[in-house]
Amino acid sequence: METQESKPDKRRKFFKRAAIATLIGGIAAGIGFKAFAQAVKDLLPVREKARAARKQAVELLAADRIDRGAIETLRAEQLQLAEQASKRFTQALADVAEVLTPAQRKQIAERMETFGRRWRHG
Repeated sequence: METQESKPDKRRKFFKRAAIATLIGGIAAGIGFKAFAQAVKDLLPVREKARAARKQAVELLAADRIDRGAIETLRAEQLQLAEQASKRFTQALADVAEVLTPAQRKQIAERMETFGRRWRHG
């Protein structure tokens, strides 16, 4: 059974992996910094929203009365935010992949696999 605490950790790991994969792809592709910076810039508001949500969650849980409706609303908003970020990461990866040759994509895939093995095994 999955605990509530493990869900944010898994989501955070997914976003870190996606960000790293995007970074590797951007660097390997040799695309301009400006184009890559736009993908990262797009995600900064998501990060700020996540921080604000954590603060709101703490406030909701520390309140004298537990507002289950507000907690549920916050949960739903965070799922929507995660979905938006996931879509943006996927778009960024596809954008990077489109400018690469098949050989470059294969090389990136191999590096990502090597990095993934190191990530999982410490």
